[in-house]
Amino acid sequence: MNNREEELSALRLSVLRRLGRQTASLFGEIAAILKLTKRSDIREILQEQSEMRESGEDVPMLGELLLMHGLITPKDIPKILAEQKKQLSTIDEEGTEIRRIRDEARRLRRKTQREESKK
Repeated sequence: MNNREEELSALRLSVLRRLGRQTASLFGEIAAILKLTKRSDIREILQEQSEMRESGEDVPMLGELLLMHGLITPKDIPKILAEQKKQLSTIDEEGTEIRRIRDEARRLRRKTQREESKK
């Protein structure tokens, strides 16, 4: 993974974390929004994942667990993934804008420092 991908990945994680625990799993949130499963089912599966993680077990992805428990069907997965891709691309676009603003702030800060050092 290159530096840009790592930065975008970190940004995505940061944005998703800010959305709160219930929506930390974008896949699960989308499944619930599309009314393919209930939020309460998502919470239970997320709890199961947490317990598996704590006990050192390999943790299947949320979609796999939802399928195993019969809470979604194999036909639901492409719908959820398509929406997830749209949402993540929105996050990427916002990340690009955030980076642009951050870069502009850095340029202005450097310019101000240079001007002050000339005085």
